[in-house]
This record gives sequence, C-alpha cells and structure tokens, in this order.
Amino acid sequence: MAPSMCSLLGLAVLLTSSLVSADKTIKIPATVPKTAGPVVDRSFLSYSFDVATFYNNSFDAAGKPNKFVANLIQGIADRTGGTPIIRVGGTAGDRGSYSATQVQLAVNQDATKQGPSFQAPFLVVGPRYFDAFKNFKNAKFILQVPSANDNLSNGIAWARKALTTIGYNRLDAVQIGNDPDSWKGFTVQKYVDRHRKFEKALVKEFPKLNQKIFQGIDKAWNTKTFLPSKEAFAKGLNGDKRIKQVGYHYYQSTLPTLTQSQLQSQIANHTRTVVQMARYRPNINYIHQSQPGVKILMSEVGAFQSTSVQNFNNLATALWHVDYFLHCMAIGVDRIHMQQIVAPGFNLWTPTASKWGSQARVQPNYYSQPFVANFISRTPPRVVEIPMPGQHVLSAYAGYQNGKLAKIAFVNMNLWDGKGKRPGGFFVMNGLPKGVKSAKIHYLTSKNGYMARDSLTYKGMKWTGGSGGSSFKVVNDSKTVKVVGGKLKVPVWRTQAALVELVY
Repeated sequence: MAPSMCSLLGLAVLLTSSLVSADKTIKIPATVPKTAGPVVDRSFLSYSFDVATFYNNSFDAAGKPNKFVANLIQGIADRTGGTPIIRVGGTAGDRGSYSATQVQLAVNQDATKQGPSFQAPFLVVGPRYFDAFKNFKNAKFILQVPSANDNLSNGIAWARKALTTIGYNRLDAVQIGNDPDSWKGFTVQKYVDRHRKFEKALVKEFPKLNQKIFQGIDKAWNTKTFLPSKEAFAKGLNGDKRIKQVGYHYYQSTLPTLTQSQLQSQIANHTRTVVQMARYRPNINYIHQSQPGVKILMSEVGAFQSTSVQNFNNLATALWHVDYFLHCMAIGVDRIHMQQIVAPGFNLWTPTASKWGSQARVQPNYYSQPFVANFISRTPPRVVEIPMPGQHVLSAYAGYQNGKLAKIAFVNMNLWDGKGKRPGGFFVMNGLPKGVKSAKIHYLTSKNGYMARDSLTYKGMKWTGGSGGSSFKVVNDSKTVKVVGGKLKVPVWRTQAALVELVY
C-alpha cells in the first residue's frame, strides 16, 4: 500500500521517552474505529455521596447551602453541558432507617468525626435530613431505598419523605439497596426476589414510579462474590421492564496504606486498571448487546477504600482518575459516580470543617475532573484507547467528535519525586488529518512531583476552599503549537497528563 494511502488509515505517533528503551511507534486511526466506545454522556462525570455524608456536602458548617461544593460540581457540568447526577447511597444508608419523629438530623454516625460505619449502632435519619435534597438545583438524584434489613415499611417511609422533597422531575433513578452481595444469605436469586418485592411495593405506593426508573445490582467491589448482569436479568430482575440502569462498584486498591512502590503498582498503573476492569467487561457487553436502552454505571468509585490521607490523594492519584475515566469511556461504561465522604482519603474535596481540617478543601483528585470534562466538551466524543504494548504506566486516548479526530490525551503515571530534572519524552505525531492547523496543549501537573497536594494545576488554574470552589489562574503553561505538514510534537513529562485539542 502506498504511503499516502497509509496516512488515510492512521496516524503514526512516535514516542521518545525514558519509559521505553527505544522509540515507539503508535498508530492512531484517522477515522472512528469500530472498537471505539459509544458517544460519551455529557453527565459521564457524576457523583456518589454516602448517605451519612450527603448532608455535609449539601450544607456547610453554618447550616447554609454549601456553595463551595455546588460550585465545584457546577464547574464541571458547565464544561460538558451535562446535568450533574448525584447518587445518595452506600451501605451505611442501606443498613439505616428513617424515624419520622426524630428531632435530630441523624444519629449514630457523625460524618465530620468518622468514616461511614457498617456496624451497629446503625444510622437513623430524621425528617430534617431530607432538606439536603433541596439544594443542588441543577442536579438530578439517584435515591437509594434501604433494603438490607428487608424492612418494606421502613423503605417506603424513607422513599415517601425523599420523593416529597426531591420531586419526580429531579429523580434520575431509584436504587433498591446497596452491596447486596453483603446481605445475609446472599444468592443472585435471593437478591432478585428482594429487589422485585421492593420495586412492586414502591410502585404500588407511588404509582408515578411505574416506569423505567429503577437502578439494579450495585454490587460491592468484592472479587469473591459474583452478581453478573446476565444472570440477574435471566432470573427476572427486569421482569416488569422498569430497570433503567445497573451499577457496579470499583476501588483500585484496598490496601490501608501505601508505600511509594505500592502507589506505583497499585494506583498509578494503567495495566492494573485494565486487568481489574476486565472483570466487568462481560457485564458491559451484555448490557449493551442484550438490554438496549439500559445503562451500565460504575456507580461508586474510588482509588482506594482507606480514609487515611498518607500517600493518598496527590498528583499520582489524580492522574489515575484521568486514566480510569478515559479507559471506562473507551470500553463502554455509560457513567461514573465518584464516591464522596468527609474523611479526606479518596475524596475529590472535603466539604466542610471536620476533625480532619478546619475548613473546606479541594483535594488533588478533583483536578482530574476539569481535565476529563474538557476532553468530553459540549460535543461529546467517541473514545478509543491507543495500544502501547509493554507500557504499564503510560496511556493514550483519542476522541472523535462527529467522526473527526478532535482530541488526544496522554497520561504519564511514571512517578517523579520532584527532585532534579524532570524526566519524560515527546509524542511526535506525523500524518495528522488534512486541515489541522494547530493544537492547543493543556497540562495537569505539579512542579513538586507525585506527592504534591497543594501545588497542582490544570490549564494553569487552581481551585481552593478559599476561592469558594471557583477556578483562578496561577500560571500560563498551556501551549498553542502550529501543525506543519501534518506533524505535531508534544512533550509529556513524568507524573503529568496532557490534553491535546486539534484546531482545524
């Protein structure tokens, strides 16, 4: 085949980097491959608030609407044009109960003093708790109805109070229970039976729920138990055709603490992400191929499950978030809900004053959000992952808007400690599509290396508690590079991500 024909089929990308022993050539298809993921949902970047934590994200320490959190969420939605979708759920809530006569907001679990507890005494919420749903006016909610204790009357009472506050127009879905594989005597059939029992009772009590609005499965990140979508549907989960979406949970690591080497092998590691997410590929494929119109979500996600901040929540973990989001887009996940509590371990932000700090704080992991939101943009792409055999800490993705190559993201998770000259290399792209005049390059980075917590920037911007969750410019590190003869050279250093926007 002639060289000119080859250029029509793909782009040659040459990587020169200390990550590899020799230059590496990578082909990026010039048109959308059949293997690309579906068009990304504008609400792809969504959130999951633990029930015990939701009030603290909705109201600040003074009892006023938490504008800090609202600004952080809306700032992402504004980049994509999507509707923020907030899941209010978790095991603490699933094992909890509602008391219509309780004066206190909630008892037994103070999220500003402890992480979620799954043991007795269990969470009890009163009527005041549901005022939290009055805020986030532009959002929709996934309402979890507790069912771990198989108490229908409690579930209906909880739903009645919540639905009265939320209203049906702001309801994205009703999730029945959480982590059902942790329920006593769990089997797939027992789970399906309980889900359908609660679903039927809720529809009888609230006829407006007689529609495709329920969320199923929401299985824990527990590799020892199985709840396959195919088996659940075969056993009748969607018997009344009311399932709108199914959810699965994911945590990259379950280690309580991490050394630097473990941070590299457990978190900042593309290969580990691919291998672990491969467990969900049969569910993703089944839903898309056999259940048209049903979505599959990663409905509760974190880099780790520990509430400790040691070696967590830094530039390295922020880069993992970028890689994870883009990988999920490429394999067909419809939406991701990042888990939020008050304890600072894996959060995107700390919403209010607590025993962990005297004020609200933007955590390093948040910086992944605007990066990925800009990749999605208001013209959401289809995404394909660019293979790089032998590279465990480096990844690349291409985004196609309306069939045209529009964006490329590079993630270099090779850890650099901030000392000495920063290692890295260049991506050299030859044969870019005709009409590409230039490229805008934006970075998620820090001059202080992988453990950086306060010096991160994306596109030269920062977000802080002091800024009320709004961005402000601190450095001009974005670049506009001319494309001449279809060639573009992009530097990507260690512990850094680069977003390339092609300009036609």
